[in-house]
Amino acid sequence: MRRGGSSIALRLGAGLVGAALAAATLGWVDSTDHAIDLAEVGGASASSAVSPAAPLAARVRRVRFELTPGGAAVTHEIVLPKGALTALLPAGVGEGALFVSFTAQLRPLAFEATRVPLDADGRTIEAAALPLRVEHLVVRPATAPTLLGLGHAAGHLLHLPRGDEPILLRLRSAIAVEPGHKTVELLARLGMRDGGYLPLDRIEVGAALGTTLRGARATLCGPRSDPRPLALVFHGYPTPRPDASIVEPSKATRRSDDDLCLEAQID
Repeated sequence: MRRGGSSIALRLGAGLVGAALAAATLGWVDSTDHAIDLAEVGGASASSAVSPAAPLAARVRRVRFELTPGGAAVTHEIVLPKGALTALLPAGVGEGALFVSFTAQLRPLAFEATRVPLDADGRTIEAAALPLRVEHLVVRPATAPTLLGLGHAAGHLLHLPRGDEPILLRLRSAIAVEPGHKTVELLARLGMRDGGYLPLDRIEVGAALGTTLRGARATLCGPRSDPRPLALVFHGYPTPRPDASIVEPSKATRRSDDDLCLEAQID
C-alpha cells in the first residue's frame, strides 16, 4: 500500500452495486427518512481556518472496516468528553456544526452520522441515539471547525445540538471498491488537522455478505507517519499470535497529518 491518502484510487465501476448492496444490508442506505441531503451544496471559502487553540481530549474510540463484495463500510466512533463540544464549537446559540472531510478515500455512496450519549462509565446509551442532519459540501464553511480530515477538502457538515455532556459521534460511510480483486486498499481519515491529532484506541476488521477475510495489515499513512504495523481486532476470526513488531494504535507515534491505511486480502 502506498503511503498518503492521495495515492489511493479505487475505480467504482461494478463496485457501485456491491457497495449499495452492502449499505442496504447493513441497514443504513441514505434516504430522506434519515434527513440526509445527498445533493452537494456550495459553502463559504475555507481560506479562514477555524481551529481550536489546543488539541482536545477527544479520541477515536475505534475505526471499523467491514469488507463486502464490491464494497466496504468504514465506521468511526469519536468520543467527545464533557465540555469538549462546547470548546470546539464557535460561540453561538442554536445547533452547532462540525465538518468532517470524506471519512474514506472516495465520496461515499451512503453516509450517516449519529450522536450517542455516554453514561458516567463511558458506555453508550443507544436508546437515546440521535441521527444527525448532514449536508454534503464541496467546500467547508469558514465557521465550521474541522473534526476529521482536511479542512479544505470536500466532505460532510454535521448539525448537532450544543451541550457539555459527553457524547460519541458514530460516522458510517459505504464506499465502492473494484470487484474481483483479492487485495483491497482502504483509507480512513483521522483528525484533527488544525489542532493536533485525535488518539486512536482500536482498529477492527470484518467481512460480510459472503466475503472471506484472509489477512490484513494497517499502518498510519502520511508524509511523516510512524511506519510500524498496527494491532488489529478481527471479528469472527482467531486472535493473531503476538508479534513484537506490531504496535497498539494508542502507542504509535502520531502526527496531526496522519491517516489510517488498511490493506486486506479477501476471497
